[in-house]
Amino acid sequence: MKHSSLEILKPYRIIKSSSDGTFIVGEIIWISENKDINSVQGKGFIPLIECKNDTLDFEAESANDWEIIRSAHSEICRHISK
Repeated sequence: MKHSSLEILKPYRIIKSSSDGTFIVGEIIWISENKDINSVQGKGFIPLIECKNDTLDFEAESANDWEIIRSAHSEICRHISK
């Protein structure tokens, strides 16, 4: 899936890195309600308005072994143990 197809508050695994190297294969990301792109490995987020085309040209797939937990003022993404 391309960035434009990603759903809010759903975890994804990068399967094709972005051209500028911001997002790399294997990284777990999710989109916040405000459209920020969050990264588990990067331990932070990038506001969508700061992203260039070569940052958003990555491809991702659903990461069903991860979940997003949202509270009143924050979101976390955690690995689901089996």
